[in-house]
Parts: sequence; structure tokens; C-alpha cells
Amino acid sequence: MKFTLLIIILNLNLVVFSQDWGTLEALRGTDNWEQRRKHKLMELQLIESMSASEKKTSSSYKNGYHIVNYKSGFSYEGEFLNNEFHGVGKLVFPNSTYYIGEFKYGKFHGEGSLYFDNGNSYNGNWAYGKMDGYGVFVWNSGAYYKGNWSLGNKEGYGSMKFDNGDTYLGNWSNDKFNGEGTMNYEVGSVYKGNWVNGNENGYGVYLYKDGRKYQGNWLNGKFHGKGIYKRSDGSLMYKGEWANDLINGYGVYLWTDGNKYEGNWVNDKQNGYGVFLFNDGRKYEGNWKNGEKDGYGKFTWTNGSSYMGEWLNDKMNGKGKYIYANGNIYEGNWSSDQKHGKGVLTLKNGKKLDGTWEFDKFIE
Repeated sequence: MKFTLLIIILNLNLVVFSQDWGTLEALRGTDNWEQRRKHKLMELQLIESMSASEKKTSSSYKNGYHIVNYKSGFSYEGEFLNNEFHGVGKLVFPNSTYYIGEFKYGKFHGEGSLYFDNGNSYNGNWAYGKMDGYGVFVWNSGAYYKGNWSLGNKEGYGSMKFDNGDTYLGNWSNDKFNGEGTMNYEVGSVYKGNWVNGNENGYGVYLYKDGRKYQGNWLNGKFHGKGIYKRSDGSLMYKGEWANDLINGYGVYLWTDGNKYEGNWVNDKQNGYGVFLFNDGRKYEGNWKNGEKDGYGKFTWTNGSSYMGEWLNDKMNGKGKYIYANGNIYEGNWSSDQKHGKGVLTLKNGKKLDGTWEFDKFIE
């Protein structure tokens, strides 16, 4: 943002008035440095806005304190050095935007306040036409930033209140949240942790309004890496790996009814190898696909029965061996949890039914 205030004073078409030093001292005593603001109107270039005649070099250099009214609508009251604004002064734009404070070689420099015609304002430190150092920028919406600036950007430590009521307190770089910071959301939730370019990145803790809590790693504003998610009552829901806000990788999930799964996940669903423990003591250990038992696995019932074999769509499908609690054993083909196809049922007394089965019934 270039705010060129290098103004060459001509000796034509200007009304110049000398004033006593008391007026300048009044300007020096103006105390408006608490409120500071930023606005894109700082990209105004005064030289391009002023008339051609006002850009001509004056044959006589102006020094000291003067009031100057320009034909293009600008006016300045304050100190000059070699025809440049230098010292303390007040510059008024044609649209009623005005700056009051310190100048150096034609640019805002030192302490000063810029009040825009739309109600925005900045009060604070400047360096060669740009906000630099501590300052406060207030928007006409009620939003504000209080903190450090560098070359016109928020830089370092500062706090900001947004239009929607959210507030941020922490570190900034290049006008964005960077480093440690805390965001208090208007809805009641809070994030405290690391930021990169305005997004949650690295380690951070997010506390929901209802008490739920995530603590762990983030990437571009999403749960990513290892993290722990707790319910509003403080009980553990999930501990493990995440990617793009979803459970991905290895982790442990606990249901409120007491069920538990430990194993691999893809996009919030069990995928790959995992062990599921039911609250009544049953157990499945094996492969999963899209949240269902799929592939090879073993299921054990509380009465001692067990199945080892193939699964599809969460049911026994394919080849498998079922050991009954009473000692009978079936080994063969299955379809939708029923004996179906070729198979052998060996009874505990040694008798065998070897042949074809259809929907749990022996055919031949």
C-alpha cells in the first residue's frame, strides 16, 4: 500500500496563511492514540489526485507552520520542511477523510490518527506512510483490531473482534493468525493452540459449548494426525488418528453402551483389521470394509460358540468353520449367516452330514 504524500507546493492558486505557534501546540496535544484502524483507502495516491498545477515545483521553499488549501480539495495545516509535510499537522482529503498527527518527508510517520469518511479509523504508530508499531483499527461495523503492525499488516501480538462477535487473541503474521492464539467463537466454543495462515495447524484444543472436547493435531483447520475426542460428560469417545476431520488410521472408539472397537479406520468407518468387543462379551476380530465385517475373521459368542472364516456385508459368507457350544462342528460354505452349499456337519457323537445344504437345511 503506497500512500504518497510527497507534495510539492507551487506558488500559484494557493491560499497560504501563517498561524501562531499556539495552534500547532494544540495539534500536538491532541490525544486520540487509543483507537487505531486499517483501511484499503490508504492506497490513495495524493500526487495522482491533485491537479497538475499543484504538482509543479514552487520557486520558494516553504518551511515552518502554514495552512494550505489546494484547488483539488485537499487542505493541510501544520509544519513544512522544504515544501514537504514534516512535523505535526492535519491533512484533510476532498471526501472528508482526514489525518492528524506526525509527518516525515511528506508521509505519515510517528503517531497519528486517520479517520475515514465511512466511519472507519486508525489511531497509532506509522512508518513512512504505513501502519507500523502499535495501533488500533476500528471498523464502522464495530469490529476492531488492537495490537502490533508492520508495513501495514497485522504483525506480532494483537487482539481482534469480528463483525459476528468472534474474538481472537494471539500472534499474527502477514495479516493472518500465525503462531499461538485463542479464538473465542460467538456461539460459545473456544479454540486454543497453533495457527498457520489463519487456520488451525499443529497442536490445539477445541472446546465445544456443550462441553465436548478435541485435543490433538490439526491441518488447515481440520482434525489431522493424532487426537483425542471426548463427550460432553468428559468420557472418552475416540483416541487415535484423524485426517480431514474424519477418523482415519489406527484408533480406539468407545460407544456409550459399552461397545468398543480398536483397529483401522477410513473416513469414520472400520476398514482393515480390527477387534470389536460387544458389551455382552461377544467378540469379533478380523477384517472390515466400510464399517462391516468383510474378509476373514473370527467371531466368538458368550456361550462358547465360534466361527472362523469368510465374511461379506457383515454376515458369514463363503467358506468357514463353525464350532457350536454343544460340540458340533460345521465346516463348509455359508450364505447370509446360514449353511448353504457344500459342507460337513460333524456331530459330537461322531455322526456326519456331508453334502449339500440350502438355507441351513441338509438336502443330501
